[in-house]
Amino acid sequence: LEKSANEHPDVVALKMLDDEMTYKEFDERANQVAHYLISKGIQVEDCIGVLFPRGFDQLVAVFGILKAGATYIPLDIAYPDERVQTIVDACSMRYCL
Repeated sequence: LEKSANEHPDVVALKMLDDEMTYKEFDERANQVAHYLISKGIQVEDCIGVLFPRGFDQLVAVFGILKAGATYIPLDIAYPDERVQTIVDACSMRYCL
């Protein structure tokens, strides 16, 4: 992502219906997520849940988690609360976005 953002900053990386995001914007937003997680004490290989509807925010969160060196755990917003809690407990999840 960083390489693409540096080499092609204004090229569209993500497109959904009428909305677009360039590589530069995608990389910057993912970096913001990574820095936020690190500021919260997240360390390499910590499990971080991602509970977003499908879209740009979900992808930004995933890439930010990976940039922070953590592991992302996908959670579906349609899951019942009990299912989400089971996953959280099984993974020793440190944080959820």
